[in-house]
Amino acid sequence: MSLRGSLGDFGIGDIFQLIVAQRKTGDLVVTGDDRGQVTVSFEGGRIIQIAAQRPRRQSLGQRLLRGHLVSATNLKKALKEQKRTKQALGEILKAHNSVAVADLDTLLALQRRETVLGIFELSRGDYRFDAKPYTGTSSKPALMDANATLMEAVRRVEEWPVVRARVSNFDTPFRLTGQRAQTPDA
Repeated sequence: MSLRGSLGDFGIGDIFQLIVAQRKTGDLVVTGDDRGQVTVSFEGGRIIQIAAQRPRRQSLGQRLLRGHLVSATNLKKALKEQKRTKQALGEILKAHNSVAVADLDTLLALQRRETVLGIFELSRGDYRFDAKPYTGTSSKPALMDANATLMEAVRRVEEWPVVRARVSNFDTPFRLTGQRAQTPDA
């Protein structure tokens, strides 16, 4: 089974739902707008791998620095080693105890989630699903719950226009104050 088309004709939510409901195995490749290309690999309808080739994406190192989870010195050393060895940055940082494993795992999960949910925001672009044979046994653990991801995507598509209207700069760090937000009466 191979599906190809335009996001303008058939929404990514519908494609995603079809893959999950029919427990398909294969790669969903989505290309759109200025976001580059995202590949979501499924096995039996479960998300098992996510790969992105996107311009203007904040790197793992930048996110670790911004969150004060790694020092600039340790990151610089790890990036030099990565360039030399072609090893994953996270693995290098873990090997040198430069970052807490739990922090890195949380950040990588957030990055994967944002990548997948980002494709649901696309209104223009193309998709392709190339089915592969399913062996019937799971070779990899699921990275994300596909049904929960689909529900979250629907919620975000409905709510994000309101958030974007109220938040002027998404680079602004937010913090909890312990106070409830004042909302204008509708």
